[in-house]
Amino acid sequence: MGGVDKHDKHRGFRPLSTRSFNSSSSSPTSPRNETSPKMRRPLHICTPCLHYSSPRMVFSVRTITTTAIRPYMVGPPAKHPNRIPLQDITPTHISSYWDTQAPNRAQLNYADKIFAVTRHSPIKKWSASKFRTAPDSFEPEVAFLGRSNVGKSSLLNRVMGQEMCWTSSKPGRTREMNAYGIGGTKGEESKVVVLDMPGYGRGGRAEWGVEIIKYLRGRKQLRRVFVLVDSTHGLKPTDIDLLHMFREHAIPHQVVLSKVDRFLSRKPSHLRHGLPTAGLSLLQEMLQYLKSIVQPTGYGEGPGALGEILTCCADKHLDLGISELRWAILAAAGYEGSIEVKTGAKSAMKPAIKPAAKLAAKLAKKPAKKPGVKKGAKPSAKPKAKPGTKPKAKPGTKLGAKPGAKPGAKPGAKSFRRPGAKPAASAPGPS
Repeated sequence: MGGVDKHDKHRGFRPLSTRSFNSSSSSPTSPRNETSPKMRRPLHICTPCLHYSSPRMVFSVRTITTTAIRPYMVGPPAKHPNRIPLQDITPTHISSYWDTQAPNRAQLNYADKIFAVTRHSPIKKWSASKFRTAPDSFEPEVAFLGRSNVGKSSLLNRVMGQEMCWTSSKPGRTREMNAYGIGGTKGEESKVVVLDMPGYGRGGRAEWGVEIIKYLRGRKQLRRVFVLVDSTHGLKPTDIDLLHMFREHAIPHQVVLSKVDRFLSRKPSHLRHGLPTAGLSLLQEMLQYLKSIVQPTGYGEGPGALGEILTCCADKHLDLGISELRWAILAAAGYEGSIEVKTGAKSAMKPAIKPAAKLAAKLAKKPAKKPGVKKGAKPSAKPKAKPGTKPKAKPGTKLGAKPGAKPGAKPGAKSFRRPGAKPAASAPGPS
């Protein structure tokens, strides 16, 4: 702005710093007439106007007024009247519970503690493309199943707190059954095993579906199947057929709506300021409609889905339904009624009752204590002799004799016998 082109200097242009503006002048380049020079406002001339082509062009003067205090910066930010803050969202706002009870804050904190990332959790257990190659174990398992590109791998990474599953924008990238252990410690088994199953529908294959059905019907340690449904698309015919197959074969299952942030708002980034009340009311209406589908009352139907429908999203900046889904996984594995909350200054969530199978395995590892054996002594170790005492000899043997020597023979003496000669008969003793 301070520099002047050589062409402008030839035309008689003077920089702004050397030009004097008089308040009483009536030239078109002077500001409006003011009574006092103290009331003058600074003149700001834009850069394109400095490079004018004719000295007759009028300068464009832009006046900027500033205030010391801006109203929007005074006090705390105003709350949105039609939004609920994220810290005030409860499980009943975004999910539906009609046969089960919604978890409280202590249970959600316990689930987050179990799913916390440590050196031994989460870990990848195994991968199998066929059911017969899956290793057998005694750990409870839950499986996540859904259409291709529904967001299974992304949601599992968010639930486990670490990038364990390979994600892709193209459908059909998960081609094997991948198992991950959760809540394990050093030298102990995992509390629950989560499986990422291949998707069905677009990008899926028929042979994958055959192996998945074999796993769902033949796996003994399977506790529950979580069926993921895209909330922006709803239930498709393939999803309805899958739910019918689950009811026919009495496979325990539960419906989970994914990508709920896209359902609540067209721009999920706006949800960081709170959830809109209008979107939450539409979500509850959709959950009531899905209730009659996942639990039909017609004849010939088997047991329906679990009496709750969860919603969640995989966005790292939004904590919607992740803790509730973690608690549902632990409840399916049998940890629902095994915790107690300690009140006080140092409150902690600890399991009060361990699963019967795990407790029985620990008792089986401990050896039974024999009577008379001191604690810590080896079972094959002989008691040490007292200092100053000689070892006792067996009856009929002399002290210092080898165990293989005949009685009466000197130690170290060898017996000679001709080959083929019979051993001498022992002399009869006195009658």
